[in-house]
Amino acid sequence: MKYVVNVFSPETHAKFSASDRTVAGFRVRHRQAAERISPGDVIICYLTRLSRWVGLLEVVGTPFEDATPLFVDQE
Repeated sequence: MKYVVNVFSPETHAKFSASDRTVAGFRVRHRQAAERISPGDVIICYLTRLSRWVGLLEVVGTPFEDATPLFVDQE
């Protein structure tokens, strides 16, 4: 089991919390870290600007890449 930190802004955390919470995202530049995640690992959620740990997520599937913006507003 590995532990990985995923950073949320207050805005992305609010959108994630309002979702069904079955998908979490990483920035493209963190692809290598995301590729090392496997089922059974734990994602530790950190909230920027408020400097708070806000949750733990258990990984139940394998990583995949999808460019659909889920937690940010589209322009």
